[in-house]
Amino acid sequence: MQCPVYAEVIYGTGEKLSTARGYIQAVDAESLIISQGLGKRIAFELIRQLILAESSFEMDRLKKTTYIPLVKKESKSKRIVGKLFSGVLGGGLFALAGSAVGINVGEDETYDPFVNSLIGGWVGYLVGVPAGLSVFDPHDQFKYSLVGSLIGGATSLPLLYIEEDLWPALFIASFVGAAIMSEFSRELPENRRVSIGLLPGPKGRLSAIATLRF
Repeated sequence: MQCPVYAEVIYGTGEKLSTARGYIQAVDAESLIISQGLGKRIAFELIRQLILAESSFEMDRLKKTTYIPLVKKESKSKRIVGKLFSGVLGGGLFALAGSAVGINVGEDETYDPFVNSLIGGWVGYLVGVPAGLSVFDPHDQFKYSLVGSLIGGATSLPLLYIEEDLWPALFIASFVGAAIMSEFSRELPENRRVSIGLLPGPKGRLSAIATLRF
């Protein structure tokens, strides 16, 4: 079916989104073809946002005068940097809380407030890092980040038996483990499935009917 109407399409999966603009050349049951270059076929299941207008000029005017919720492309580098600071901050705050709790635990003859404070602070850090990652990243799954933090912390313990000066590895390894698990286990929202119908309107214009299926 020929569809001489101008469109802007944002499409893709997960974080990998692209934008195509041009006249719709054809529509079938599963995709539409945009006159971008030699023609670009875009499957409906990949479409995140579709805006229709009469021309490129009308498209720009429509976007300036009408509120249209935009689908934003997420910057991976900014996310990583943000999670770095958030994870360190969360780990630090939880470490302080754990240290305070550790000082007050135990009252027998083997009680050592300094050692208890260190242990409590480290345990707090192991939990605080994934908590900080989850606060910054809405797609993070805390349970997996926590597992990564615990694995990183556990694997770094033998280093203390080799060289006590390697104690920073206890904190670095747990953060790296939590960050890796956080990135690989991110639960992104599923794309909405879109069905689009074009109907003739007044003065020869086309009206678009979009149906979202969740």
